Amino acid sequence: MMDSQKSDPHGALGTQLTLLSSPVRRALLGALAERSVGPTTSYPPLDLLGRPDASERFRLELYHSHLPKLAANGFIHWDSDAGTIRKGPDWEDIVPLLELLSTHREKLPDGGL
Repeated sequence: MMDSQKSDPHGALGTQLTLLSSPVRRALLGALAERSVGPTTSYPPLDLLGRPDASERFRLELYHSHLPKLAANGFIHWDSDAGTIRKGPDWEDIVPLLELLSTHREKLPDGGL
């Protein structure tokens, strides 16, 4: 059994699917995948989502729930001081699922990503 499976009872795939169950996190990762040209290119998350004028409630959920979860799993690096995100150290682990969602977007409920 791999170390990640010991610490995660659902396994890596289960964790990834749980994270992708949120439309906000799917949209954020999808936008990062489409726009990021390299591992050091950073973006303001609200700009990636096309919501620079988002409500305070949305901002609170984003900054206190969605971004911490993605950062804790290594899929993004979140610089809370600069207010930006970029691909994290484990980005490549989620890429196959993002590609699958993007490729089959028209067949999925909610348009995939």
